[in-house]
Amino acid sequence: MDTIDHMVARRLADYFADYPTIDEMTELKEELQADLSEAAHENEGQGETITDAVNHAFDSLGNLDDLVDEIMTNRENSTDQDEHKKYDDTTSTTHQFTGTHHFRGHHIDITDGKIVVDGGKTMRIDEDGVNIKNGKISLNKDGIRLGNLVMDDQGIWTDNHQKAQPNHETDDPFADFDTVFGQTNPADTEIYVERLNLVNEQRFSASQVERIDFDYADAAVRVVKNSDSNEIIFREYMSRGNQSYFGSSQVTDGTLTIRSGRHPHLLPLRIRTQLLIPASFAGDLLLKAHSGSVRFDELAALNQVRLIVRSGSLNINGGQMKDLDADLHSGSLKANHLAITGLFRANAQSGSVRFDGVKADQFEINAHSGAIRGMRLIGSGTFKAQSGSINLAFAQLTGNLDTTANSGSIKLAFAPGVEYNFDLDADGGSIKGPANAIYDHDKTSFKDGAVGDDPHIYVTASAKSGSIRLA
Repeated sequence: MDTIDHMVARRLADYFADYPTIDEMTELKEELQADLSEAAHENEGQGETITDAVNHAFDSLGNLDDLVDEIMTNRENSTDQDEHKKYDDTTSTTHQFTGTHHFRGHHIDITDGKIVVDGGKTMRIDEDGVNIKNGKISLNKDGIRLGNLVMDDQGIWTDNHQKAQPNHETDDPFADFDTVFGQTNPADTEIYVERLNLVNEQRFSASQVERIDFDYADAAVRVVKNSDSNEIIFREYMSRGNQSYFGSSQVTDGTLTIRSGRHPHLLPLRIRTQLLIPASFAGDLLLKAHSGSVRFDELAALNQVRLIVRSGSLNINGGQMKDLDADLHSGSLKANHLAITGLFRANAQSGSVRFDGVKADQFEINAHSGAIRGMRLIGSGTFKAQSGSINLAFAQLTGNLDTTANSGSIKLAFAPGVEYNFDLDADGGSIKGPANAIYDHDKTSFKDGAVGDDPHIYVTASAKSGSIRLA
């Protein structure tokens, strides 16, 4: 008697028999077999016969020919390029590809420095310029044409020779943004392009967990407060419900470990994950995210939190914790309305750092390639920008503040009544000190002195190549 797995395997074997046995096809076949078998078993569980379950699984897959043909076309193009690629001795960066090529349904001819796509109907590039869609878009010695719009040395014109005039009243494309959506009932402007199904949910008692170790790749991760129960909940939303793609979890010696599952190499897979943490959990959190954004919303009083984000942004909106250590590579950091009773350390390799309404006993912020901006801050510490400016406004300064910008300006502002000593040094720019200060030295590139009658806090600012403003 046939089983679902046997039926799926036999149908895929028959289908792929007409294609060459190459690594890409073998991998695609394995991924499809896992997905289709999983979908068929789910259909059977809903009361369908085995035959109907398998048929409906294949029907839900869509057009398999398109996916396979795209893989074969990409492989053929790669082979053609290897055969026809020629090196031009006049420059080390020029490669010429001559001959006829096929790419995603398009016919491409490359001869004598000319590129013609679909006989010129789609695109033509030659000594006269670039022509797209039979002249709807063109670039040549006479100017640029975009539909009926022409840009040349006479200005910007339409086909009826009426010069396009700028509308200064609507220069801001978002001027009416709030009005359109209704100011009295502001809309949630976060748009989900695709609705993903909840495919996996796992629950754990917070009383049995002292530490969460979360490691996930290629997904949008959201960490929120669980206000409904005393459970830690892990959820996965996916465009494909294959169990081999689901994350794994276990609790060992008080540590809850969550890891992402297997991801297909050829089939598209979109994932969103949620980690719900109850207010009763006051333990540690280690979160690692690879190639995906991370967002925190209104977390309760956590202990030590360590966040490592690779190729993605980190957004923290509200919450309390003892210590926070954030390490980002190729992504920005935003933190709003956050209270940290201990150390807030952040290291951003390539991206900006922005704070608003953040309180920390000690800041230790480093941005290697990006600006640092903070508003309504409470605390003290160090801020360093290797390639970018520093702009900080403190509502309350609780200790010494040290700022350094190697290639950018520094601007510091403090609420009225804050008393401090200051030492400002700008090697390649000017300095503007506080208007109510008493100066010991008042030079163009160096100033020191004090604000207030009995200051005990020290503010230092050093700009290697930029100006300093202190207010």
